[in-house]
Amino acid sequence: MWAYYTGHVQAIIYVVDVTDVDRVACSRDEFAGVLDLQKVKEKRLPVLIFASKWDLRDGESGDGGDPAAGGGGKKAKCLTLENITMGFGIEGLQEKHKVKVCSASGVNGTGVSEGFTWLNDVIASKGDGDE
Repeated sequence: MWAYYTGHVQAIIYVVDVTDVDRVACSRDEFAGVLDLQKVKEKRLPVLIFASKWDLRDGESGDGGDPAAGGGGKKAKCLTLENITMGFGIEGLQEKHKVKVCSASGVNGTGVSEGFTWLNDVIASKGDGDE
């Protein structure tokens, strides 16, 4: 279905949940499928990957590690930016796409402006003929 949505896009924004370690392989495969689409390859679209839920990267399971909140102080495993960069093959993508992996948190907004500022700059520079 992705092919129907990529015809008129200027960039790919992909969000990876850093707390969902068990499904990272599925996410990676889906990401590869999007980048393998003919229109995405032809346009050499910029790619912004948000490493979402970065505020939980210290291993807190969302309950602050508070046993009273039902978490029992248990720590969750989280992906790192290095895991995402290596696992999603970012270095190989940089030959065809401008790519940025950006840590982000929807809860406190950390990293969101940085990512969109980078993406805006890349799209604007493409309009000037710079690639």
